[in-house]
Amino acid sequence: MTADLNQIVAFGVFAAWLVGAIALIPGLRLPRGTGARSRSGGVGGSIGMLLQGAGFYLAFGWRRPALSPFVAGPTVVQWGVAAAAIALAWASTAFMVAAVRTLGKQWSLLPRLVDQHELIERGPYAVVRHPIYTALLGLLVATAVALTTVGAALAVVALYVPGALLRIRLEERLLRTVFGGRYDEYSRRVPALLPLGRATIGRFRAD
Repeated sequence: MTADLNQIVAFGVFAAWLVGAIALIPGLRLPRGTGARSRSGGVGGSIGMLLQGAGFYLAFGWRRPALSPFVAGPTVVQWGVAAAAIALAWASTAFMVAAVRTLGKQWSLLPRLVDQHELIERGPYAVVRHPIYTALLGLLVATAVALTTVGAALAVVALYVPGALLRIRLEERLLRTVFGGRYDEYSRRVPALLPLGRATIGRFRAD
């Protein structure tokens, strides 16, 4: 039963990744137009990407034994965890797709500004300022539940979140060059990564 359940969870989570990856494809295009500006983030951006990449590596590379459940317990508990992981993966993918569609031509894998860049405050961007990072976190947690151990899942979060917050800080510097005080007001209203009210991770603000 455990082996079959692990396969079901893995299939459900990977299918969500596939849909999410397809949604991200438009961001591969290069900036166009005389007003397009981008920023790599330098050393800080590289460190952020390295931390996020380490989180991805753990989520996909640290495998628990094939017949082991993510958490021990009755079958009903294991099925509940499996259902939660699949639901989280698909909810995260839906959030990602909605964010990409809301951004439209402004979506890019690298931080950039385009001609007549708009400050998006609707849809997923009314919930968190960086919903694509939020969605990737949800997908990584779901992947960790499908493939790894509880300890590895905690390590995934511990690596990915600081990396994402570091990149957010750098990306928001670019946005503030255009939107200034309007972006400051937006950042006071809407958390950066998780909708946790006044919690530190939710209220992170890039200065």
